[in-house]
Amino acid sequence: QLEHIEKHLKNDCLLATVSCKWNSPNGCPVKGNRAGISQHEQKCTFRNVACNSCKKEIQMPNVAQHTDVCGKMQLICPKGCPMLICRDAMDSHLTFNCMETMDCPFKYLGCTATIKKHELTSHLKVERRKHFLLGEDAFKKQLCEIAKLPTFDDLGQIRNELVEMVTDTHSRIDASITKQSEDVTVVLHNVEALKRADEEREKCFISLVRQIDEISKRTDGSPPQPKHEV
Repeated sequence: QLEHIEKHLKNDCLLATVSCKWNSPNGCPVKGNRAGISQHEQKCTFRNVACNSCKKEIQMPNVAQHTDVCGKMQLICPKGCPMLICRDAMDSHLTFNCMETMDCPFKYLGCTATIKKHELTSHLKVERRKHFLLGEDAFKKQLCEIAKLPTFDDLGQIRNELVEMVTDTHSRIDASITKQSEDVTVVLHNVEALKRADEEREKCFISLVRQIDEISKRTDGSPPQPKHEV
């Protein structure tokens, strides 16, 4: 009977204290009677949950971290096409299957095709002759443009004209500088003449003052007497 009691307490007794079933694998510290522990286990923050994408069992605290790296997680194509792609297949999708459109790489030659990225190889194969003809036309146009470029004789003439123009410009500049120098010389001469005139006027003024002083010294300073008529 003791053996039955121990078995009962271990496996069936609803009042026996037991640990959360997530204690051993995940470290949940909660304990309770068997009758109520199942309610806790359903909401235990240490429980395992299945990833919706890969179905792998993940500890509840690690769900967000797993979601960021799960290879089976479906993501929106970053190029804007309407397809949902698993993270593991995204690189292959962007290279071969993406619905993103692109211009033909020979657009600069005149190809106006807009194609899906994964159809590029097929387009280049089908339109190979068209691209060749476009390249040939572009080459001919370049030859025509090259023919319009000046020859060596033309370049020599252009060089002579440039030399003549530069020489004439230098002559004009020299003449202008010479004239400006002459104008400056005239101005300086006039300034010197005015300076000398001012000095002469100053000398005359000083001489006049001295004469007045001499006359004042010869008189006694009394006013002149009026003369009486006889």
